[in-house]
Amino acid sequence: MHYNTPCFTGNNFFTVTKGLTLSVAAAVITYELVLIQFSPDSVHADDHSTCH
Repeated sequence: MHYNTPCFTGNNFFTVTKGLTLSVAAAVITYELVLIQFSPDSVHADDHSTCH
């Protein structure tokens, strides 16, 4: 028995499934977390300085 999984196709050149969408979202979140960690100008919650 064969089940059709729901997916989007790009004119039958590629398919976008739930697994691919979750993988891309995980990669984007990981990339952003790495950028935030290594950002030298990161804003900290305990920094109460104001711009004048």
